Amino acid sequence: MRYTAAVITVSDKGYRGEREDTSGPNLVKILTEKGFEVTYTAMVPDEPGMIKAELVKCADDKKIALVLTTGGTGFSPRDITPEATMGVVERLTPGIPEAMRAESMKITPKGCLSRSAAGIRGRTLIINLPGSKKASAENILAVIVIEGNVVRNTMIRVNDVLDQKTLFRLNMILNNALCGIPVEAVNLGTIASIKKQAGEHDEIIENVINAAAQAVRPDDNPKIYTSGATNILRYPELAGDTTQMGELISNFEEKEALGSLVQETLSESGENGIQVYIGNEMPMNGMQNCSVVTATYDLGEGRKGTVGVIGPKRMDYDRVIGVMQEIMKQLDTLYKK
Repeated sequence: MRYTAAVITVSDKGYRGEREDTSGPNLVKILTEKGFEVTYTAMVPDEPGMIKAELVKCADDKKIALVLTTGGTGFSPRDITPEATMGVVERLTPGIPEAMRAESMKITPKGCLSRSAAGIRGRTLIINLPGSKKASAENILAVIVIEGNVVRNTMIRVNDVLDQKTLFRLNMILNNALCGIPVEAVNLGTIASIKKQAGEHDEIIENVINAAAQAVRPDDNPKIYTSGATNILRYPELAGDTTQMGELISNFEEKEALGSLVQETLSESGENGIQVYIGNEMPMNGMQNCSVVTATYDLGEGRKGTVGVIGPKRMDYDRVIGVMQEIMKQLDTLYKK
């Protein structure tokens, strides 16, 4: 079953014929290559009534599954596509524009300036996209696996839409040239040879290699990932003191203090094992009413990682330590295959 799709370009100049629409056809091409059947396209000016009319037509009359708008998501007084969209949808889907902005922020800080909205009307999903072809172009996710099963990834923006055949060919060129070669052995001659094989896509290859070089560059600071910080609100001894709660949240958000905890854990763990810090034993400010249980695991090649649980001092230590031991076992299985 092929899902139907529509593309609506919102542009005053495009509607008047003063500017060529490049983003609309670009989206049609992407949707078609992704397996959608594009059954309707339209060009409208930045007028809320006309935008709403097209969205209602696509959802109510044509019963189209996916409607993409392009244009009118910026800060100009005439950029009202999100407002028009919210005026016709019945349920908002905020996670979609949030995810798009998050991905754009990995490429440019200006990604946060998009006001795109998304929502559902009937059985139609409506999503706002930026108006430029460059902004609506695809990104390449470069996944780099280096020795020791360490995986790094980075997003690379491309100005042209690449079909699956082209992506596969570029992937094979890179893998055949770089697989099994130490990072320090990749030189200008290697890069020149790869770019020659890529032909017209040599710029993309160069961007991928540059991104890979950045991704595998040694980083002295540990990477910290956190989740569930708001769970502290469940415990009166942690949430009752607003000053203390603020320090806790700050530690989670800024992560510098957590970094010092990880460094201390790594330096003290001669062998992989469990460590428990209670109250004043914590090497962090604002954590006196907390406990931390950490487990250090071996990634091989001299690399280590730490996973930990932060909670109140009255936590169920036996249960938490049991869980951490099981996590260590699973991580050992994963990284020592």
